Amino acid sequence: MMIQKRSIKKFMIYLFVLMSLTVFWLINHNGSNNVSPLTWLRTHQEVVATDFANQANDYLIEKEFHMPLILQTDERWYYEPYGDEIKDNFMGINGCAIASLAMVGSYWQNRYIEPVEIARWADKNYYLREQGTTWDIFSEYANAIGMQAHDLANNFEAVKYYLNLGYPVIISVKPGFFTEVGHIMVLAQSLEGDIVVYDPNDSPEKFHYREIFSEELFQQESLNYWVFKYS
Repeated sequence: MMIQKRSIKKFMIYLFVLMSLTVFWLINHNGSNNVSPLTWLRTHQEVVATDFANQANDYLIEKEFHMPLILQTDERWYYEPYGDEIKDNFMGINGCAIASLAMVGSYWQNRYIEPVEIARWADKNYYLREQGTTWDIFSEYANAIGMQAHDLANNFEAVKYYLNLGYPVIISVKPGFFTEVGHIMVLAQSLEGDIVVYDPNDSPEKFHYREIFSEELFQQESLNYWVFKYS
């Protein structure tokens, strides 16, 4: 009888340990995959180094966006090598396309992607001196993550169509309102139907993520658009 009780006790202890390990595994493997990368940031704020980025992403969470704002100027990777210029080959200077891909990649892969990951994947294969990152990088990166990049040219009606579906859209803009030298950003649509700009070079002096810009401005400033889709 005593031996039977001891066996039952050992079995209960074993069962408790097994259940505890199962719960731990589920939390660490499934739980993190069931939240958007932006929601994940709220409980892992150390992944964003700047107060401005923290503030921006808190605001975007409140507005029910699921894509994080990722800054090329984040101090953790500002000086990460990227580019092929005579000087200033840094992510913080040349990395707008890389940071934009990090945002779109984070959205579609449902995990937080740092620009460093994409920069190391790209290496120097998509950078032209005095021109910046080539547009080929969008289709190549989409393929690398099992997607397709659809070139929307400068078709703003197509942009609105995909934004209305909840798809982020990459935009290339010429020198003008947003930039002095040309720039890559990402567009998203709010629940109210407004277009929100995810500018990888945003700052407290700009606050682009809070601005509501007119459709006419995008039509004036844009050079090209791309959207990622699963085939």
